[in-house]
Amino acid sequence: MRLSVGTDIAAPVDKVYAVYADYRRWPEIFPTIHGVRVMEGDERDLTLAIDHVEGMVRNRMILRPPGQIVLEENKRAYDATFINTFRPSGAGTRFVVDGHIRLKGIRRLLAPIVRPYARRLMRRFQLAPVKAAAERGFAADPSRWENGSRE
Repeated sequence: MRLSVGTDIAAPVDKVYAVYADYRRWPEIFPTIHGVRVMEGDERDLTLAIDHVEGMVRNRMILRPPGQIVLEENKRAYDATFINTFRPSGAGTRFVVDGHIRLKGIRRLLAPIVRPYARRLMRRFQLAPVKAAAERGFAADPSRWENGSRE
């Protein structure tokens, strides 16, 4: 199942990108995440252990500054790849998430019915938290990702 959702954010692209890329602060941004630790990787390709409301999940985050972050997510119900794109738009940023979601097990049969629900979840748990953090002045440092460095 392929889905795309987007929103406009009243903040510059580098700030919105930095908010999303700062995985250490995800528990402050995303309501379903309680903790994050790096399992392996380098400054642009990280495997993360996420303490999530549904338990520990493994994510892979690929940073492609200045305008794209790829997140591969593996959960009980699905495996997904989310391509997060950040582009200048008017006085801010257009943030678009293109998702390729592979439902597991019997859930695959429900894909046509689940599509609108999945879009709502993407808006609620991906777009809205990043928008809120970027617009409220979340203290992420965009220079940490401009040169490929995490520190």
